[in-house]
Amino acid sequence: MTDSKISPPKSEEHGALADENKQLRSKIKELEFALTEATAGTRLRSKTTDSDGTNKDLPDRINDIANRSTDEVDRLFRGVFVMVAESLRSTAEVVNAFSSKLSKRQNEARSEDYEGSRITKTTDDLLAAVESGLRESLKIPRRSFEGFLSAYDDSLKS
Repeated sequence: MTDSKISPPKSEEHGALADENKQLRSKIKELEFALTEATAGTRLRSKTTDSDGTNKDLPDRINDIANRSTDEVDRLFRGVFVMVAESLRSTAEVVNAFSSKLSKRQNEARSEDYEGSRITKTTDDLLAAVESGLRESLKIPRRSFEGFLSAYDDSLKS
């Protein structure tokens, strides 16, 4: 078995490597200094590349971000306003369902000959009208949310 130790480099090779190492270190320091100066000069006006490959200044990018934020808030408020309007419209439909059911039941009772039966059916008429109103009121959240989504998505397309 042979002893496989790595022999140290010869003194000439060692000196040449040390000189090359010093040169590389000084070159690294020069490049780092140049990079520091280059970035310090462009911090106020940074040139960046946009997604389409064009150069944009930092103020332009800030303006774009502000515009997109404004558009998003506009879409959000438009959606909320449509949602509130839809819930009001749905509430009006609930009141309409209640009143139409009640008036329909009263008209049917008027057509009967015996007036005493109309008085006894008033409770049934009110309960039927409340039931009809409750059925319609259960649709309000879904309609309101669908109105919000519709307005939010439509404002995105335009």
